[in-house]
Amino acid sequence: MRPLARIVQGPRRPRPPALCECVYCGSRLVNAAETRPLPGGAVWASLRCPDCERWRTGRFALERIRELDRMAAGGRAEIRALHERAVRDNMYRELTSLREALSRDLVGADDFAP
Repeated sequence: MRPLARIVQGPRRPRPPALCECVYCGSRLVNAAETRPLPGGAVWASLRCPDCERWRTGRFALERIRELDRMAAGGRAEIRALHERAVRDNMYRELTSLREALSRDLVGADDFAP
């Protein structure tokens, strides 16, 4: 006869949410407002959710803080790429508009005078 503990497994501990996930609203935009290293390789961090404006502070493993930093760096890179594309598209439209105005002789030197 086998012991019951081997047959029936107890409840598994749920994996804690990533630090970039808000435990209150589920937003994935949480960022670290303040961090301080602690003895033993842990980090104290104050995390802020921009969607629900809630704060969470605690002691976290250094690897979890590094994961949060990697996620933030990826988000910054994505925002930078979107910004550069928007600027490039807007400049192209401005150039096209100016070229059309110049070809129709709608723009003169006096348009650029102070």
